Amino acid sequence: MSNDENRRQKQLAKKAAARKAKKQSSVVHDKKLSATEKQIVPQDFGNLIVTSYEVTFDPVENEAFDRLPEAIKDELSNIHDIMMNRINRDSDGDKDISQVIERLLAIIQQYSDVPSIYNYLYNSYKILGDTEHADRVLQETIDKFPDYLFARIAQADECMRRNEFEQVPIIFENKFDLSILYPERKVFHISEVMNFSGIMAQYFYSKGDIKRVELYYKIMKRLDPKRKYLLTQNIYELLFSRISILDKIRNIFK
Repeated sequence: MSNDENRRQKQLAKKAAARKAKKQSSVVHDKKLSATEKQIVPQDFGNLIVTSYEVTFDPVENEAFDRLPEAIKDELSNIHDIMMNRINRDSDGDKDISQVIERLLAIIQQYSDVPSIYNYLYNSYKILGDTEHADRVLQETIDKFPDYLFARIAQADECMRRNEFEQVPIIFENKFDLSILYPERKVFHISEVMNFSGIMAQYFYSKGDIKRVELYYKIMKRLDPKRKYLLTQNIYELLFSRISILDKIRNIFK
């Protein structure tokens, strides 16, 4: 085995060990937490518990993802970084995203059962403003993975952009809590909770249910007070301004 191959194998082993260590994060338990309060118990940005499920900052992987070769997992991690750099405007050009799309299309040909790859592809097209291909990928994702949370979130977002708010309860089966929508799951990634909460807050704002808006807003604010998660920034800022206005009006009439 060549020296280059030895170095590559060591790097892959190191990354695999790091992923394994992340899975061993401790769980926060707080006996004082009321099951009806829907509040979040923070612990130095480690794992969190939200009533009946945990919120983690570590990757939440599934069986299909776990079966991927380590080299593909590492490549997807690099693709995620490229996408985030583009969203953060650390990279101004579209060349990197175009190359990402080409690579994702090739990976999907070989590993068509991993929903997160489709999510990367959908968001890559959205970054480029290619709505036609983004819509096609989203529909394909919904057809292949009807229970995939990010596909539901993206579908709901598209419906609300068209003012089709009545479609949101249908998409989420009239279940407005993650633990009810996915009773078999005990852990959700922060990005899942943030995006789900943002969609729910917008929906209930359209219904005039301000108490529910404030509930989801409280979850988002506790998880991401500085809006570090830029994939949810647009929704977060929209909610922040709306609720700030509502608070001002409420204070006038106190």
